[in-house]
Amino acid sequence: MGTDQLDRIVDGFPTKRAAIKWTIFVAIVAASTGYSAAYFQSSGKIATLEERLKLAQETKSPYHIRIAEVTNENPYRVQPTDDLVQVNLATNDVSPVILLPSGFLKGKTVSIKDKSGTSHLREIKVRAEGGTIDGLPEWSIAGSFASTGFVWDGKNWSAY
Repeated sequence: MGTDQLDRIVDGFPTKRAAIKWTIFVAIVAASTGYSAAYFQSSGKIATLEERLKLAQETKSPYHIRIAEVTNENPYRVQPTDDLVQVNLATNDVSPVILLPSGFLKGKTVSIKDKSGTSHLREIKVRAEGGTIDGLPEWSIAGSFASTGFVWDGKNWSAY
């Protein structure tokens, strides 16, 4: 099959032409040179994804979780860069308060974790500023080493 014939077939499909060309190319290579050549062609993409994952795990890329550890600040206001807030207050005589501000980008997620293991004694209070958490103004995290995730939908927070 020549390049002109391939272009005529692909031009018949109005969307995703590059993906169709790639699929047809891999099929032609597999048919003409065997499976190993086709595997080599597509394994380049897999190797790139594996390299990105490796870099993320070694924190050499922007694709890593940003952790905030709360040891003194009470209440603590979640920052736009926080992905995980670990609560580990130096004093256990007051309940920790975590504030979830409004105005983040839709889809922003943050997890809050009892790192000290004392939330069975002093619940972690999570409060929404300018919205609610599943319809409530406040959410409690209780139980040793408990955690809860939250997602911003553009108007309110939801626990998950």
